[in-house]
Amino acid sequence: MSLKEFQREPDGTLWPRAGWWVPVKHEGDPTARCGCPGCGTISSMYDHTIDAAGRVTPSVGCPGPRGNACYHETGVVLLGWP
Repeated sequence: MSLKEFQREPDGTLWPRAGWWVPVKHEGDPTARCGCPGCGTISSMYDHTIDAAGRVTPSVGCPGPRGNACYHETGVVLLGWP
């Protein structure tokens, strides 16, 4: 499985750029919103677990615009988590 590292956007940013992430809360719990490094599609990680090192499980896939997937089953690391 490949590994993709996402950079953290500056505080106050609501929507991440391609290859970046922002911290958000889902039902009071911390999670992240990520921008696909390939197409920029934004995905929430609320149904994933993020460990103290920023590793996201289970693996992440990008559905891509109009169903043209950018990648499948990729390990993601959120640099700068939390």
